[in-house]
Amino acid sequence: MFSGILSVQDVIFAAFLAIFLTWFLGWATRVIKFFAIKPTRLEFGESTREYEAALHKCCFLFPLATFNFNGTTINRGTKVRVVFTGDKSIEGQFVGTNEENMICLISPKFVVAHEITDIRDLEII
Repeated sequence: MFSGILSVQDVIFAAFLAIFLTWFLGWATRVIKFFAIKPTRLEFGESTREYEAALHKCCFLFPLATFNFNGTTINRGTKVRVVFTGDKSIEGQFVGTNEENMICLISPKFVVAHEITDIRDLEII
């Protein structure tokens, strides 16, 4: 069955087979990565139509156009920087508030709706 001695021809064949299998697996991996579905991250800056649609929906969900926070009155469209509890800070355009004590901000990358009670600081930019 197995004599324990390999000929030079067997060693060369095994080396070529290993090289071929390594090349084939690398090629197959590249082909799979090329045809794989890649998630795309959309930003509002790419299309003004998408931005306007998001702004219209936010204005519908947050109909109150003015907001008073610690004596500062903010109107719809004002650029603000909001610091929430936990030191999370967001800069964006104020869209509105609603009756459930929620505030809506829209930035070039995000639409943020957050509770008013979680706001630690708010400043006009």
